[in-house]
Amino acid sequence: MGARTSLGTIRSQQQQTHRRIKASRRRSTVSALEQIRHKTIRFRILARRLAESFENSNRHYLLSDSETGEARYVGQADGIGGFFARWTEYARNGHGGNLAMQALEKSDYIVRILAIGSGEELGEKESHWKTVLGTRVGALGLNRN
Repeated sequence: MGARTSLGTIRSQQQQTHRRIKASRRRSTVSALEQIRHKTIRFRILARRLAESFENSNRHYLLSDSETGEARYVGQADGIGGFFARWTEYARNGHGGNLAMQALEKSDYIVRILAIGSGEELGEKESHWKTVLGTRVGALGLNRN
């Protein structure tokens, strides 16, 4: 009878240990889910702040060929909605109103921000960027002004 009691005690201890492990796993899973939710909320806040930053700023940007890296187009985002509105337009129609790009097939570009500033500051420098980067000349240049 003593051996049976010992075996019963061992089984009971194993069951208790198993229940503790399951409870610990549930707590770990809940903790991991809480961490994911917290990180997701932080990411959403960061994305919203980034979008607001782009909406409230004027910028010069460069579009480069995604395969060769060659400069193709210098643009200025200074209208209502700033850089964010400008890029929403590119995403929507593939050319953002650029006549030279309308004649091309939709393609991917590398986007680089060249400068951030007021409309007056940017207006004076846009021509400079186009000249320096050569986006008005050759078959690849998409600036027509």
